[in-house]
Amino acid sequence: MNIDHCKTFAALGDYLKEQATCPDLKQAECKQLYAALEERCQHHCFDSMLYKHRNWFICEGTDAVYIYLYRNWCYQRSLKANRDCLLEIADHIQQDFFCAGGPQITAQEVTHILSTLDECYDFSQKVLGDALLYLLLPNDAHRSFDALCRPYSTTDGQITCDIIMPHIQRDTKTHPGSMLLHELWHLLNIKLTDSLLVVPDIFVLLDRFI
Repeated sequence: MNIDHCKTFAALGDYLKEQATCPDLKQAECKQLYAALEERCQHHCFDSMLYKHRNWFICEGTDAVYIYLYRNWCYQRSLKANRDCLLEIADHIQQDFFCAGGPQITAQEVTHILSTLDECYDFSQKVLGDALLYLLLPNDAHRSFDALCRPYSTTDGQITCDIIMPHIQRDTKTHPGSMLLHELWHLLNIKLTDSLLVVPDIFVLLDRFI
């Protein structure tokens, strides 16, 4: 399997559905694709060491497709298990994402916001720690949200998230940078409570003054 031609999440969903239902799919193909995904992520881990705790990465186009699949695929030694997982990912993509235009935050704007947070508040070290934050800018829109924070557990038990900033379909009056700050607020919530459902006491206190 090769997903280099998948420039959108929607294209990835269609391709995964096609491959996962193909009777000729081999476990070796799954292993090869997962190794390619893992290698790309390992490059980011190495880069984070060079940037001294700047543990956030902006992914666009095919790079966003690669990282999205890697973050959602729990690779298994069983071909059937991999088929089932890839089908599940494909179903979620087809339910959630579709090709569409619209406003979208740029990589330059994301870089400016995160760099400012690092410079002023040491964001990467204090909030992210050793966990990587991926900011995915897909060439797609989402059926329900203009921006989303996807929490997950790392292999060492940390709770973190990726932030996805698709093409905006609903709230075209709010600046995309404000939407990103809102998602980073969710990330901070997760880091403080290990949950999106529990609101930290300090957030409740701050809300009284806003």
